[in-house]
Amino acid sequence: MDLTAGKKIFAMVGHVKRIVCADFSPNGFQVATGGDDHSVKIWDLRKRACAYTVPAHMGLVSELRFLQHGLGEALLSTSFDGTIRVWGTRDWRKLADLSGHEGKVMGGDFERGGKAVFTVGYDRTLKKWSSDSLL
Repeated sequence: MDLTAGKKIFAMVGHVKRIVCADFSPNGFQVATGGDDHSVKIWDLRKRACAYTVPAHMGLVSELRFLQHGLGEALLSTSFDGTIRVWGTRDWRKLADLSGHEGKVMGGDFERGGKAVFTVGYDRTLKKWSSDSLL
């Protein structure tokens, strides 16, 4: 969308159900989206196309967050299926699978600098995870 003119520049279609979260990669060339179809889609903004589909979760994908770290980039995904996953962005391989919330995981983010991951759940808890073993 062109914010100055208020016009849509382009739209990308690929999810089969509603999209509920998105995050831009640190380099600005990709955006990750997730939602009700349990998948994460990686969109190439230069090609204006879906570059990869990650079969990420068994429930709604509630949050996505990219992190730039010393070894490259990672993507955090949280889900209503109660799981938290960290993905490597080179090949979209799962680097970590975390569980500990009772029920839905509502969201999460990397601590500045990537030293830890914080998640929040429907169980009314905030959890901190060390990222040393995740990346």
